[in-house]
Amino acid sequence: MKKIRVFEGFAGYGGASFGLKRLKENMPEFEYEVIGYSEFDKYASKLFDANHKDKDGNPYKNWGDITKIDPNELPDFDMFMGGFPCQPFSVCGNKKGFGDERGNLFFEIMRVVDAIQPQV
Repeated sequence: MKKIRVFEGFAGYGGASFGLKRLKENMPEFEYEVIGYSEFDKYASKLFDANHKDKDGNPYKNWGDITKIDPNELPDFDMFMGGFPCQPFSVCGNKKGFGDERGNLFFEIMRVVDAIQPQV
């Protein structure tokens, strides 16, 4: 099985990375490598770094605010994981959708994905 290289956007404390760890526990042949993540909140980043390390025990690179990432500087990856804030599309955010600036973060995912062209 090919090792999947993953980038986790809007990482928070690393929910998607926890999912990958759980998958690996249940499917030991599954191979993945997190090549970095994007999180602008310093407290969430500290939690991510405490919970997720590379094979040498080092924290993954936090690329910071996704709106400031130059995708041409990112290493290639096979899968983009993570999700932008859902509040603009829910009752909690008054269903403003793309009328809420957080709703437009969806287009930041597309900007990165268009540049890298991951498989997933």
